[in-house]
Amino acid sequence: MNQKNSPELQLLLACLRKDNIHSLCNNIIDWDAFINLCHRHRVIPQIYHQLKISPAPGAIILELHKCSFQQAQDMLKLTRELICVVNLFKQNKIPLLSLKGPALAQDLYGAVGLRSSTDLDFLTSVQHIQAAEKLLLSIGYKRTEPDFDLSPRQFEAILKITNEFKYWNPKVSLKLELHWQFFSLSYLCDLKLEDWNKTGFVELAGTRVQTLLLEDNILYLCTHGAMHAWFRLRWLYDLAMIIEKKDLDWAMLLERADKLKVSRFLCQGLELAHVLLGTKIPAVKADQNLVDLAFLIIQHPDESGHYFSRLYFLKKIYRFNLLKTMHLKLQYIIDGFKTVPDDWKTIKLPDRFFPLYHILRPLIWIDRIFSK
Repeated sequence: MNQKNSPELQLLLACLRKDNIHSLCNNIIDWDAFINLCHRHRVIPQIYHQLKISPAPGAIILELHKCSFQQAQDMLKLTRELICVVNLFKQNKIPLLSLKGPALAQDLYGAVGLRSSTDLDFLTSVQHIQAAEKLLLSIGYKRTEPDFDLSPRQFEAILKITNEFKYWNPKVSLKLELHWQFFSLSYLCDLKLEDWNKTGFVELAGTRVQTLLLEDNILYLCTHGAMHAWFRLRWLYDLAMIIEKKDLDWAMLLERADKLKVSRFLCQGLELAHVLLGTKIPAVKADQNLVDLAFLIIQHPDESGHYFSRLYFLKKIYRFNLLKTMHLKLQYIIDGFKTVPDDWKTIKLPDRFFPLYHILRPLIWIDRIFSK
């Protein structure tokens, strides 16, 4: 693995491991590519903290400092909005769980500025989705995905197709995602708010924010990372930091992962954290084929996954191999032919003709691919 890594990725991993940084700084480094890699993996504060006392060029250290400072400002802005949304939902007695973001940053790193986020992620129960959306609209949010009013039949369908609505608030220039289940591939991982009989709280500026316990974040981050083909190292770094911080009952955690049907994702995340970051882990058996594919994706120099790019195909191959049984693989293929909100926007049909979308889907998909 290390021999195939670019000098830039080798240095980035060394900074996260806090090992061999000075000698790697003397390698031939494309520093612009290195900065881009830090942004892609969203580990700017961690890299800056390690390189500020290294032989790295002063201009690079200054750039990392500026980026780290800007990230801290952005995270304070996110935190203010998170508190506003949480208090609004509390007043209206709608359950709301904060995922990742400022709550995890505070809980894990002790400061919101030490972990970057570009949006706010919340989870509520499916029966509260419409009421939750009304609250968000009342404070200036506009739904962007899908960005049109849904008919009753479309709303019923979308709850099965995906796991989230996306919003934008032009007043505060912030993105927000509202989830009704944790992940979009429900047949692969059908976790909902009701599956967590115990959650934790993080205090942010005097407001108690409900969030996952750190040990449950291990399961969530591993599943999230696997679902997204591990294209960001930050998820692995979070995992490594939780393991370092918490005295974990591994037997109980592995049993819980098995019960929630996420043990395959947990083992993969643990193996990657061990190999890349030197994290001490219990004896687990990870799917080596998936681990190798994840390495290729992590090594990719950028995150552009447009149609027919190498990264696009790597992610598709990874996700197909993520499905353990032939039944799940067939389900994944069949899902590609199911109608999606973009189809409803392209061709508007009344609800009584909704089944026609399934027939039109291949033609719409082909048109969309070639138009891009």
